[in-house]
Parts: sequence; structure tokens; C-alpha cells
Amino acid sequence: MPYKVKVDIPERGEQDVYVHGLGTFPNGSENEVDDDQIMRFAAANAVQKTSSFGSNGEFSIHNSSPDPTRVNIYGVTVTKVEDQSDKDNESTGEEAK
Repeated sequence: MPYKVKVDIPERGEQDVYVHGLGTFPNGSENEVDDDQIMRFAAANAVQKTSSFGSNGEFSIHNSSPDPTRVNIYGVTVTKVEDQSDKDNESTGEEAK
């Protein structure tokens, strides 16, 4: 499913804005991004957590990639875009092929 990235930082004027993991966009613009860009964005904004297990001292590291629409970056909004096939599938109850 495609996503849109809206960049709106009024104090930056007409400057391009770099969004870590996504790339550079004109300020005040809304751009569609592909799944590969969204995967890189999620990876770039992943949070690493360390968990310890019991008294034996073992631990593990977990990388948690956030939902790209919930990443909080000032002036940047990421939204999912429903395409027509998604709407058709919802109305018929069928899965996309």
C-alpha cells in the first residue's frame, strides 16, 4: 500500500527538507513514496531495546520498527493511501491477489 509524506515547516520557507530514512522533499509539498522507502524509513526510526532474562544474566536485543504513520517528526506527516483495489476488496470481502 502506498504512503504519502507531507512536509510543512513554515520557518524553513522554500528550502528542501531532509527526512531521515526517506530522502529530501520540497517544504510545503506532499509526495507519494513507495514500499521500499517506507521500509528504510521504519528501519531508520527503529528503537533498540535490551531485555534481560532471569538470574543467569542472558539478554537479548530487539529492534522494533514503528508504524511509519506514528513516527513523530516535527513538520512531517506520513499517511497511508488507499488505492482503488483496496476499496474494491473491502466492498466485496475478497483479498487482493
